[in-house]
This record gives sequence, C-alpha cells and structure tokens, in this order.
Amino acid sequence: MELAGHDATKGAMFWQRLLGRNNANPDVQVASLAHKLPISSRSQWAVADSGVETSDGERHGFLLSFRVVSTDYFATLGFHIVRGRGLSAEDVAGTPRVIVINETMAERLWPGQDPIGRALDNGRDQFEVVGIAADAVYHDLHEPTPGFGFLPLAQNYHEQMLLHARLLFDDAAAVQQLWVGWLDFDPLAPVMNFARLDERFRCRFLTVLGRSYLVASYA
Repeated sequence: MELAGHDATKGAMFWQRLLGRNNANPDVQVASLAHKLPISSRSQWAVADSGVETSDGERHGFLLSFRVVSTDYFATLGFHIVRGRGLSAEDVAGTPRVIVINETMAERLWPGQDPIGRALDNGRDQFEVVGIAADAVYHDLHEPTPGFGFLPLAQNYHEQMLLHARLLFDDAAAVQQLWVGWLDFDPLAPVMNFARLDERFRCRFLTVLGRSYLVASYA
C-alpha cells in the first residue's frame, strides 16, 4: 500500500488503524507491516560501530541490508530473537533510535562481544542495538547470509508498506474474510495484490509461513 499525499503523522495513524483492524479480526493470529517482501530486493546502508574511529578519521564498515517493520513482524514471519528483545510499541518517534540485527551482523561488528546496547552508525544517524535475531534467508537462497537489520516503522516512517497476516485457521472462509476486510477498509487504498506467502515463493524453507498472507495495494 502506498500512502501518496499523506504526511508522516497522518500516515503513521493510518498504519496504526490498519494494524488495529486486522489484529482485531478473530481469524487473524497476528498481523504486521514491512516495506519489503520476506525474500526481495535489498535496501542497504554502510554501517560501523559508532564508537570506533580509524586512524585516518574515516569509518570503514560493513554493508547492512535492512527492513522497516512494525512490532509484530517477528511473530508474523517466524523470526526468532536469540538475545535482547524485539521491537516494541515504545520504539516511537522522539525516543532513541533502535535496531534489531541478525547474528551475522553482530559477529561482523562485535566479534565475540555482547552487541546489546552498542550503537551502529550509518553516517547520518546512530541506532542502539536492542536485539539479535537468528540468521535467516532474506534475499536469495544461494547467497551467503548477509548482515541484516530490522528498523521500527514508528521511528522510520515509510509511505509504502505491505501487510502480512498469519491466520489461525487456513480455510477458504478465513481467507475470504481477510480479503473482504481489505476491500472495505479504505476506498482510497485499493487492494492490488493478495497472496499466500509459501505459494508465492514456492520454497520449502518457507513452509513455516503456511498460514501467512500478504496483501499489497497502491493508492
């Protein structure tokens, strides 16, 4: 869904209302938003430990792929937090910026150390590491695991987001209700795409997503 013409304040309220409606659906176990698909193209930064300067005054860091997500994204997609915490409802605009990184990124930036509470720098902003997520597949089945991070939507407003919903029961009636709910939600945000994730990607490693559905629309 793309919120053309919305400012950040109105857009954030729209996303909150959308999530509230879907999480109130009795057929939905949990719903969340992300600015990209689980297996998709890259958004990347060059990042470094904010507390380390090299002898020439430049920071030479690592590439970090990232995804802007809402707080329940980990539960919806089945990503596991192995240390620290996930993103929370308290990670909002005006509070210290935070990030959850994967195990690969943690080992690259802070090998053999505890990364929780450390800060990484992308050259414009600093982000406190609050959690470590287990490594997963993010872009391509055949590539080495990249350094990866998850940023809270409430601190990183994005106009274009994808709704992901994990259903309690995988049956035609529940799927139809989810679809109808979307059609009725906002006439200015028509639904353009609706797909079951494991069918969309046709990859055995995504069978954990068997009851997860993706809805995307563009204003």
